[in-house]
Amino acid sequence: MEALDKVLTPEQVAEYLKLNRETIYRYIREGKLSASRFGRSYRITGRDLELFLLAASTSPVAREALFSRLQDIAERNRAIPFEEVERDVAEAISIVAKSAGIEQEIILLMAVEELIDLMVNFELMSLLGNDPDSNILFKSITHQRFFNIILVDFLSCTDAKSPIEKTSYLGGLRGIVNKPNFNENNSVENLSAAIKEFKDWLEQEIQVPLWLPSISKDAILRITRFQFLKMTGNLSKHNYLRAFRVAEELRNILLCSGITVNSNEALLALADFYERFHNDILNYYGSTLAEFLNNIRWGIYEYLQPELQRSIVYEGSDPLKYSFRYPEGIKSEYAKMCYWDLMNEVKAVPYVRRFKVTKWLKTRY
Repeated sequence: MEALDKVLTPEQVAEYLKLNRETIYRYIREGKLSASRFGRSYRITGRDLELFLLAASTSPVAREALFSRLQDIAERNRAIPFEEVERDVAEAISIVAKSAGIEQEIILLMAVEELIDLMVNFELMSLLGNDPDSNILFKSITHQRFFNIILVDFLSCTDAKSPIEKTSYLGGLRGIVNKPNFNENNSVENLSAAIKEFKDWLEQEIQVPLWLPSISKDAILRITRFQFLKMTGNLSKHNYLRAFRVAEELRNILLCSGITVNSNEALLALADFYERFHNDILNYYGSTLAEFLNNIRWGIYEYLQPELQRSIVYEGSDPLKYSFRYPEGIKSEYAKMCYWDLMNEVKAVPYVRRFKVTKWLKTRY
């Protein structure tokens, strides 16, 4: 994390953590975040920010390891000058941060791989044509709906009580490629490129002609791909009695597009919106989405090949008998299980080949 190597203002910390600046000042006043005061200004060192992030971590492994390490330091350094104690503490924080970082990376990569394998497979879709004019077809509208449901999970955040800190899957992946733990000979390059391309595509705003017969409204809807994929995914997953939040989101999007409707009208329009964006546009985007997701899957495979070669130990001449050497930073049993499963996954080439979708499925919207 580049920010952890600097001295930061509270405003910069707020931007880095995506929090309100008043929240950062409150943390400082409450003593949760250490800061140095110069007149009316505060400055936070990268070391203090890293300690704050570890202390606030939802990972019990990180918290317990940090507490245990600092206790050992205190016992060993009673008669040692403060400067040496400070260096020892800084080293402890760095070690614990690296350990927590490796475990979180492994757990997240395993989760991402499982989600992508649920979406990009030959039970849901058929891969047709030859590169650079390949395309996919969902085997049925039910398979397309399942794809959208899993996709909305992939575009959402992890659970706050999960073994890793709460993050969106894409945000967590961006964090991994910005500071990878297993990068050798730039093995992370293709994964980094795949994530950036997908993120940039999702954030683009599109303009879609939309007729809403249920409320007799005609509009040119301005919406990002990320927004409509999450909205249709939630509508695919939930009954309309659990769709009021999506209806409010649609009402706000219509308002930004110059169409004013009330909450009841927005609820009535959900079926029209779903038919246009799920049945039509998602079907059109299916090939492009599958290509993006498959590139991320291949990127994970290529990124972890050096780690696989480092860790795998064959027992005798039987290729079916092998084990893995865990990285030093992996301590928890759950992280070890994820590491073992992940290494087994990247031991084999992804079962959906790399493919390039025809340009004719990328030019509309």
